[in-house]
Amino acid sequence: MTAGRLQYAGLGLGTTAVYVASAKMGLTLAFVAEQVTVVWPATGIALCAVLLFGYRIWPFIALGAFIANVTTNTPAATSLGIAAGNTLEAIAGAYLLKRAVDFRPSLGRFRDVFGLIVIGAGISTIVSATWGVTSLCVSGMQPWGRFGSLWFVWYLVDAMGNLLVAPLVLTLSATESRSRLRGRGLAELPLFIALLGVVDLFIFAGQTLGLEHHPPDYAVFPLLIWAALRFGPAGTAITTFITALVAVLGTVHGFGPFNGGSTNQDLIALQLFMSVAAATGLIMAASHSERDAAVTALHRSEERYKSLVLASSQVVWSTSTPGEVVEDLPTWRAFTGQTKEEMMGRGWLRMLHPDEIQAVGDVWDHSLETPAPHEHEF
Repeated sequence: MTAGRLQYAGLGLGTTAVYVASAKMGLTLAFVAEQVTVVWPATGIALCAVLLFGYRIWPFIALGAFIANVTTNTPAATSLGIAAGNTLEAIAGAYLLKRAVDFRPSLGRFRDVFGLIVIGAGISTIVSATWGVTSLCVSGMQPWGRFGSLWFVWYLVDAMGNLLVAPLVLTLSATESRSRLRGRGLAELPLFIALLGVVDLFIFAGQTLGLEHHPPDYAVFPLLIWAALRFGPAGTAITTFITALVAVLGTVHGFGPFNGGSTNQDLIALQLFMSVAAATGLIMAASHSERDAAVTALHRSEERYKSLVLASSQVVWSTSTPGEVVEDLPTWRAFTGQTKEEMMGRGWLRMLHPDEIQAVGDVWDHSLETPAPHEHEF
């Protein structure tokens, strides 16, 4: 076996193992005979596997999905149907993301985040929900009368897998995201995570700490904003994942603001809240990253412009719209002998022939009033 095939087999088996482990974790919260759960991180694992390793990884996703289902009380034929839906969901999501938005794992552009929310969480998850619930109903394991309610839960939890787990894996796999995390220093990120943990515990497990009142659930949003502005999409993904983990554990044990009905109802309400939080944080992080990229590109453009001007032998100077010098360029100073202070504002006009000064000033003023382009030769 060649090194390439060994690497492929290793990646594939690792994907299967991670998929099965995450699926089993989700199935511990299943409320329909161990078949439909309100927490399903495996969806995000499958999407990331196809995006990062390519379409050839699909057999190992299918294997993981089959093992996760057949080892419960689900018959082999039904497990195959569910596994087919899970696999097609990941393939369809990755294909549409690449074709529609030219997807990048760093999530540094708004189009990447928009694609993940709309395509990854909104569209591709229809495949698995429809295929999976149909498999249960066709096999007689669930009545057709429950199709709608089961479909909604299946769709919701698959969407959350792509909104909470996928961003974490994708951003941490991207070099630029890891560089930004390291660029903030070794102290700020651990400090932030520690503070996040404390706030999450107060919100979602305050009763265990002896608190009669816990902070409202929206108290996590300032930390989401901090993460988005300081650490980018990777920091936002870390924040939402940790918050979701603490929130799920707290809600399952009857703590936190989503403790009001049955465990399944509480978890569904929590999932809806976390979807809003995740989408908000990712959009803000992407917008800020695009702004930073635009500012960096502008600075580079200015540096290139200055390099060209300084390398030119032509006499050049730069003014604002009213004709006041805004940039001190050495070619003008070398040609005229004016100092920087003498040329600023409209001081450069004094270097023209006395007969031209009034005419040039009038032409400039007329252009500002009309406003019309002007050209003057002197």
